[in-house]
Amino acid sequence: MSGEKNPSKKDQIEVLLEDINGKMKLLIEGHQALTERMDRLEENFNQKLDERTAQIRGEILGVRKELKQDIEGVRKELKNEIGQVRNNVEEVRKELKQDIGGVRGELKKEIQGVKKELSNKIGKLDEKVTEALKKLNQHEKRITKIEEKI
Repeated sequence: MSGEKNPSKKDQIEVLLEDINGKMKLLIEGHQALTERMDRLEENFNQKLDERTAQIRGEILGVRKELKQDIEGVRKELKNEIGQVRNNVEEVRKELKQDIGGVRGELKKEIQGVKKELSNKIGKLDEKVTEALKKLNQHEKRITKIEEKI
């Protein structure tokens, strides 16, 4: 009977082993299926990541292009405004030069007028001084004559 028990244990072990093998195969197949699914998910994720990255790069390039255009526009506007300011400054400079020239001319005329007036007054004063000197000279002659008489 012991012989019969052994084969039956052996049969039981074989059945158990076959059962374990079946379960292992199922486990391995499940693991492979999960691995394949994870690979597909990773591939899908990478593809979407690449697409999104490309989209973001495109958006960045678009924004960069718009910024360059905006900057160029601002540069042109500033260049125009600077040109206008330079023109305005030049016009003001010319006007000031003309005004200064006019004021200079007026001052020159005024100075000449004052000079003429002063010359006339000096001439009159010279005449008065000359007359006064003549009178003084006459007085001195009289005084000298009076002294001679005394």
